[in-house]
Amino acid sequence: MDAEQEYREFVLAVGSRLFRTAFVLTNDRHQAEDLVQQTLLKAWRYWARVREADDRYRYARRILFTSFGRMHRKSRVREILTAAPPEEAVHRDQAGERDVLQRALEGLSPVQQAVLVLRFYEDLTVEQTADLLGCSIGTVKSRTARALKQLRMSPHLDLHE
Repeated sequence: MDAEQEYREFVLAVGSRLFRTAFVLTNDRHQAEDLVQQTLLKAWRYWARVREADDRYRYARRILFTSFGRMHRKSRVREILTAAPPEEAVHRDQAGERDVLQRALEGLSPVQQAVLVLRFYEDLTVEQTADLLGCSIGTVKSRTARALKQLRMSPHLDLHE
């Protein structure tokens, strides 16, 4: 199989998973699509490395999180995102809870968002998260603890129900 066909199959296999993760990070369909497009473009640019990786999805996910971090470092002004999630991504009865959680996540730094999404949405271990973000296990633990503390104090969440 040639590289181009292999890449196409890769995109079909991981595209929707990357989009769901990007949407959780950005809470905006268009930004999520842009982030996935950047990720897949970089994956193609470095396809020789990606295709040799033990876990191609993991490699692409790392590109996605690196691109997300760069996107926020470049922008000095943070937008208030109000776009509704795609209907297929959320059941109607969960939409209210998801909206509250998304508003609370928006109050966190991009690094804190990334750590929480990897740990609790992607269900990665502390070790896997550290490896993916290129930091120490202790850094992941401290960032997770600080992010959760900040979420607990968020006016958007009522955790005392």
